[in-house]
Amino acid sequence: MYYCSLILEDHSWPWIEELEVLPHLRAGDLAIFFPVMLANAFLECYVAGNI
Repeated sequence: MYYCSLILEDHSWPWIEELEVLPHLRAGDLAIFFPVMLANAFLECYVAGNI
């Protein structure tokens, strides 16, 4: 049960900590992060009817 609770636990930062990081971000940081984010994205579709 312990491992199940770890999976379901919310892994988010408090708003105050997120706002403290914003002044330190640069455009280069986002340029590096964007391809990593898209590499982990997927598309799921449901098609119904006459194809």
